Amino acid sequence: MAETDPTTAPHTSEDRALEGDTPILALFRRHRAIEEAARRHVSTATGRAEDEEMERLFYGRMFGIEREIMARPSTSAADMAAKMLIAHGDGEGSCLHSGHPVWVEARRLVGIDA
Repeated sequence: MAETDPTTAPHTSEDRALEGDTPILALFRRHRAIEEAARRHVSTATGRAEDEEMERLFYGRMFGIEREIMARPSTSAADMAAKMLIAHGDGEGSCLHSGHPVWVEARRLVGIDA
């Protein structure tokens, strides 16, 4: 079976930046589209080869988008929510230390400096 290329995969509504999206939300939608393509991908590789395939096709790009999202300052509550979803794997779990950039920014946004 041919490899799924997330740059040419069928686009979903989450893949398209919506009018009024901030740069963070546009990146978030792209991240979600790549994540969904990874879920649908069927690999014929096994073991380390499958891991390398997924990294090459999906995970490397997702991690790059995650770094870019976290480096940008939030300009809205939706931006912050996007960051929280990324940082916490959609709420599946997190053990972020208190100095993580997400918590630092969250405290800044609510007016707590420490």
